[in-house]
Amino acid sequence: MAVEKHPILGLPILTFRGIEELQNDLQSIGVVKHTILTKNLLAEVDMSQFTEEQLPQFRFAPKIFLIRIEGSDNLWFATQPTDWANVIIITPDNYIILAAEWFHGIDDISVTPPAGARNKEESWETAITREAAEEVGIKLKEVIPLAKVGLPVSSRKSSERAFPFLGIPELDRDGNIALVERHLDETEEITPFLMPVNDYWEYLSNENYDGNNAARDAFYTAMRYLGKLKFA
Repeated sequence: MAVEKHPILGLPILTFRGIEELQNDLQSIGVVKHTILTKNLLAEVDMSQFTEEQLPQFRFAPKIFLIRIEGSDNLWFATQPTDWANVIIITPDNYIILAAEWFHGIDDISVTPPAGARNKEESWETAITREAAEEVGIKLKEVIPLAKVGLPVSSRKSSERAFPFLGIPELDRDGNIALVERHLDETEEITPFLMPVNDYWEYLSNENYDGNNAARDAFYTAMRYLGKLKFA
């Protein structure tokens, strides 16, 4: 099946017809699904096997803490991964801009809004503006925070928080969304694409959805901010 491309943005447009169909469509536009060769407890890994180029990647490994509280002999454990932000970008013709990539944590292709961590001394606003440019090639003129203290990803097991934003694209002289050259990190294999907003809603609401809950939270929060999601 030939994939339609957006006439201005040049990105592929995918509709949602089911979870399996979406996975097949994503692979048809070049998203690579990898095979895990080994999976070991970090404490049991022989560090001498890694090269000088590989060792810096261990900075991404989450810290694990043992927690004890007053008046109890119970033990609790919590991870401390890196906090990150994501951004909901809706085009004037009602598409959402998404990024697809195989994620080792779930061993599957994940579909999320543009997202990423901030660099040292970078604000969240600056970080997510940079990530949108790097990952999907969209230049944002404004980002609106939707949860200033971030949303807990798993408050029982982790301190990790996701900071959702609504992104307002910059327009060029012709009134079209301004595009910039993408720059991915060496570990990233992100493929950007578009999906009609209503289809994305169906995807997030599907009973077999196994994607990123922070992406779903960001989308719902953005829709409420835009007045497109209301409760009686």
